[in-house]
Amino acid sequence: MSSPYFKETENFDDYFSDDYGDYLDSDDIFEPNNTELDTFNDYQSIQSLTLNKSPIRTSLNQQFSNFSNTLNQKHEFYPVNSNIDKPLIPVTELPQKYRNIFSNFPYFNYVQSTVFNDVFYTNNNMVISAPTSSGKTVILELAIIRLLISLNSLSSKSFKVIYMAPIKALCAEKYREWSFKFEQMHKIKVIELTGDTENKNDGSLLETANIICTTPEKWDLITRKSKNRLSIMNDIKLFLIDEIHVLGESSRGACIEAVLSRMKKLAYSNQNQNLRFMAISATIPNIEDFATWLSSDLNNKNPAIIYKLSETHRPVKLDKVVLGYYCSPKTTDFCFDLSLNYKLEAVIKQYSESKPTLIFCSTRKGTLQAAQTLAKTARYIRNIDHKNQLLENTKNLKDPKIRELIVNNGIGVHHAGMDSNDRHIIENLFLNSNLYVLFSTSTLAIGVNLPAHLVIIKSTKHYFSNKFVDYSTTQILQMIGRAGRPQFDKTATAVIMTKHTDKLNYETLIEGNQLIESQLHKSLIEHLNVEICLKTICNLNEAINWLKSTFLYTRLKKNPFYYGIDLNLKNKQEFIDDYLSKLCIQNLNDLMSVNLIEPCDFLNDPLAELKSTQNGNLMAKYCLLFETMKSLILNLSYLESNDAQQLSPNKTLYELIMLLSESKEFEDIKLRSNEKSILNALNNNGKIPKVNKIDQKIIRHVIDSKIKNPAMKICVLIQSQFGSIPINDFSLNQDIYRIFKVAQKISKCILEFLNFNPSFKIKQNYETFINSVVLHKCLTTRLWFDSPHIFRQFNRIGLSLSQSFVSNSITSFQRVLELEEFEIEKKLNKNSPFGRLVIETAKKLPVLKINFENLKLGQVLLKIVMDNFEVMSKCEQGGTLGLKSLICFIVGDQMNNLVCSNTFTLENLLKNNGIWSRKLLLNQNINGSCIYVSIVYLNFVGIDLHETFEVFESNDTTHKKEIPKKKKEIQLKINTIKPKNSLRQIKISEKQDDVTSISELKRNISDSDDEDQINVPKINQDKNKIETIESSRVFKFKLKKDKENIPISSILKSTENDSKSHSNSILKGIYQFN
Repeated sequence: MSSPYFKETENFDDYFSDDYGDYLDSDDIFEPNNTELDTFNDYQSIQSLTLNKSPIRTSLNQQFSNFSNTLNQKHEFYPVNSNIDKPLIPVTELPQKYRNIFSNFPYFNYVQSTVFNDVFYTNNNMVISAPTSSGKTVILELAIIRLLISLNSLSSKSFKVIYMAPIKALCAEKYREWSFKFEQMHKIKVIELTGDTENKNDGSLLETANIICTTPEKWDLITRKSKNRLSIMNDIKLFLIDEIHVLGESSRGACIEAVLSRMKKLAYSNQNQNLRFMAISATIPNIEDFATWLSSDLNNKNPAIIYKLSETHRPVKLDKVVLGYYCSPKTTDFCFDLSLNYKLEAVIKQYSESKPTLIFCSTRKGTLQAAQTLAKTARYIRNIDHKNQLLENTKNLKDPKIRELIVNNGIGVHHAGMDSNDRHIIENLFLNSNLYVLFSTSTLAIGVNLPAHLVIIKSTKHYFSNKFVDYSTTQILQMIGRAGRPQFDKTATAVIMTKHTDKLNYETLIEGNQLIESQLHKSLIEHLNVEICLKTICNLNEAINWLKSTFLYTRLKKNPFYYGIDLNLKNKQEFIDDYLSKLCIQNLNDLMSVNLIEPCDFLNDPLAELKSTQNGNLMAKYCLLFETMKSLILNLSYLESNDAQQLSPNKTLYELIMLLSESKEFEDIKLRSNEKSILNALNNNGKIPKVNKIDQKIIRHVIDSKIKNPAMKICVLIQSQFGSIPINDFSLNQDIYRIFKVAQKISKCILEFLNFNPSFKIKQNYETFINSVVLHKCLTTRLWFDSPHIFRQFNRIGLSLSQSFVSNSITSFQRVLELEEFEIEKKLNKNSPFGRLVIETAKKLPVLKINFENLKLGQVLLKIVMDNFEVMSKCEQGGTLGLKSLICFIVGDQMNNLVCSNTFTLENLLKNNGIWSRKLLLNQNINGSCIYVSIVYLNFVGIDLHETFEVFESNDTTHKKEIPKKKKEIQLKINTIKPKNSLRQIKISEKQDDVTSISELKRNISDSDDEDQINVPKINQDKNKIETIESSRVFKFKLKKDKENIPISSILKSTENDSKSHSNSILKGIYQFN
């Protein structure tokens, strides 16, 4: 028996009496002097809008028959099926001003005509299941047009339409189409928001846009972080979901379900009954479950309207075949994919009917390999004239291998890595039927319309995220949808070539018999935390009710065994409700156990308020998995034990990298056997180098064993990028891209966690915090903080040119400013104006210095001053760094306490005339000790500042730092790009009174011919201590005593062994890498 909510579509007149709501006057909707073409006119009340039963509706078949005789062939896309006695609705059914959106055809096809009345004349939620290539996009456009009509004025910006598709290419395709149809024609602003359109101005774009094309993950992120989230939600009037069957996929289904459930909750709890949901999909058996879930209320009592159209309504009849081939358990996916190349000739011969064939392969390289294999035994050229035509059309092809395949065998190759002109030539050859066989990657299934009579999917696995994975349901259906050319074919064929063990699964899938199940329960804890943060869930009762509004609850009632519930059928509903309650309570307890939500007794009081903590907000903000956030909390904060509070140890930079490498987000990064030799070579086979200088070909922090697991692999790859070590392995470079994208997100979370944790600042974790800042800086720039490859940060300077700078001892911006233009060009073998451009870029870097002033006891004044403010104020957009460049100001003390941390932009500093000051209140017991002040650029390497200042009591508020008589401390910190100064900070402590003066030491440095030598008279070798902190490279210094050279390395060694100085140990923890 069919569902009571399933609309039978035998008679269009059954729907003429729907209530259409409050419409505005028709004079503002339709253009004047054209009303005689419309099926309703200016004198008709829009409030009683119905289909006009005029002669134009009663003779549609006759009109179409007469009109089709005068059409050009390019317009004959939707012929009337003789076996279906149903009229096709003409485009003239729409108001005049919107007809140009459908200018390619005069009549809507059968599928579009069937759903037209409910789409265009009602505001009901709808779920439409229709075969591929049946024109579902037009249905979405009709829903948009209905909304525009109801809004009366197109100049209104108080509405939004969300189009959500699971594939970025689909979003890009709709954006291109609708930018022309709606933005250019009707001034409706259309934007695309996906992972490929990363933009810091997403918020402002979102506020001004009317139609937003986005993916589930991006929309999830927007609804989590947007400042004006509620106002934006209230403006949404139409939510379009494409390919909703993807909800059943394990990797992405939970996100789609959570986002749509959130939209339902926000809309209906705010009484926004104007929000309409419309979902379209391929043929699925349990479409009624989607209709129940997308009901117009939170209790799922008003299901959406259902249209379930079978394959018989496809414009071109499609025969689907699944071929299963034996595959040994020992055979890899790669080898199986190669073996299918030798099966293609027979498949093409059996199913192509000598018509164009499109073959989808898993990789770009695989397309050429398969084409060359087929070319050895097959030739698809009709005659000599056909060959001459191919010769003429391919004379401009740049790829000789592909040109040879086309000319000699009539076989083409198409993928995104090819030259765009080559792709265009091949597309035209295939569209004009001059090319009979075309090999392509799955990306061609979306974005480029190249229909074929026969489509072959060669293997159901493709190479993604550095491993072979199954194609998603959407990808399979998109590829199958390319079969059939309405202009030429009445039938078409799609063949899937897969393993014999998977044959039954794909037969079930393509016939639409595969039930779609929820995946929300697999990642419920993350989504539950998000809803608590967004306050869509405020107590246990609301949490349970939210779960009951999800697709999970709908399917639990239908198929509880899938979710591991063995129920007594007599008490089925009671068991399901009990299961949901226990599942919700368990997840809430897990969140509370690691301080992601505030403690409350929700078990005894179901109305007790659930409040998110700062940690919970960070987890939601950065979309972290629960296990990752739990690991960060346990490793970076204080641990509670039964005996006493235990301090979490300080984390070195290496320990933070390892902590990040073990994140749950990297679960899909695998350690492959063929990579171990490369990774072990980078890791020096687990042997720490004996020399002080790290080999340029190995990483800095060598793991003391061979690479055994993915976390070790990730740690090595991160360090290899920091060290500018080239890696030529394609798979590893793919891994690196994925690793850095995720690692930057996690490092941001670590920074905020350490900086805003309420109890953190009073605890001894300054070292951990500054190392986390350095780690984020390194991940952003992909360089060590003291890397010599600093010129990689300049535009158009890559790794090889950066190596040339290093080999010519140009490893600082100061050094560039000391050279003439022609000297730089000569050293690097470059032509003018290369030297001038490099010098100009270096001059546009900010030069900061830190002024320190002791006030009364326990108070100090720190002031950051931009020395080159006049130059920077004249630079456009903030010079080399940009106005939005982030600068982190950090202060710590000798007890390892984080005294202060602030982040500001270069723009803030310039607006304040190049001065930023901060008065600090310190512990009164700090008198006579030191504080450490750092200025770290979060997105640039080579110009950081690190200073040490002594705090003492002073009655004179103008009194500044003095050098004590008993303990002389000489500090020289010269900014990296300041002319005529050295790139080093030197701290020399000497108990003797006859130590050289500061001015004399400065003079000795500037007068010295050898920049690696400093003349310091009368210094006792056993008593001196020297530290160097330098932002680009380590210099070797020598001290002279009585004409005898004392190697600085021995002094540094003695300093490292001195464990009495707490300040030294802190600095070493931050900057010591050997």
